Amino acid sequence: LTHREFFRQKLQVQQQPFLAIQYNISTHYPYDIPENFAQKSPGAYTAPMKAMQYYDYCLQQFFNATKNEPWFTNTTFIFCSDHWLFPQGKRGNYNLVFSYHIPIIIFDPAEPKKKIINRLASQFDVHATILSAAGYPDSIVSYGNNLQDSSITGNYVYTKQGNAIYQIMDSNFVLGFNTVNNKVEYLFNYKKDKELSINLTADKSAAAVLNTLQKKVKAFLQKTTLLYNNNIGK
Repeated sequence: LTHREFFRQKLQVQQQPFLAIQYNISTHYPYDIPENFAQKSPGAYTAPMKAMQYYDYCLQQFFNATKNEPWFTNTTFIFCSDHWLFPQGKRGNYNLVFSYHIPIIIFDPAEPKKKIINRLASQFDVHATILSAAGYPDSIVSYGNNLQDSSITGNYVYTKQGNAIYQIMDSNFVLGFNTVNNKVEYLFNYKKDKELSINLTADKSAAAVLNTLQKKVKAFLQKTTLLYNNNIGK
């Protein structure tokens, strides 16, 4: 029994509406996929490329087997990657911004028209998007937005570097805030400076951006700490 067939059978016995999660590790190191499938891949394919080809094949088989099920057109499918530290496939090419690029894909069989959303987004947004797609009527505590809400034009993404530094990104800049010494460690314009070689923390022309992002990340940390310590929203 393949994992896609196992997942399909589990969905068959779910009562609508339902939330189901399929966690895939085939595309994670060590890229353990069936040898007979790997041998069919082009010789120039790397192990990650072969793993993605295999996962794509599995999804194709799953959708072919479920497209006529009564729950299919009532279901929104969301694909989101966990993380991707080394886009070039080599350790040592870590980048404060581009190593956090991950795919987020939303598929709604009832609205199959292709659309690309270019605004900044994060995994926090998946939570809000799921609840919106499900028609959840109540208010929630969330750090993300509904990805399908076209009225949202700006966004901030928060990530963590090691034990002390929290990052905040907007559409142009990335700032690293050290929570131990309460200090901004770096500010880069990652759109213009893709190598992140020019630290703008002492640049007076970037002072307004630095102050805005520093306030945002401090507010984020204060709010999350308050909510977690007091179990608010749980």
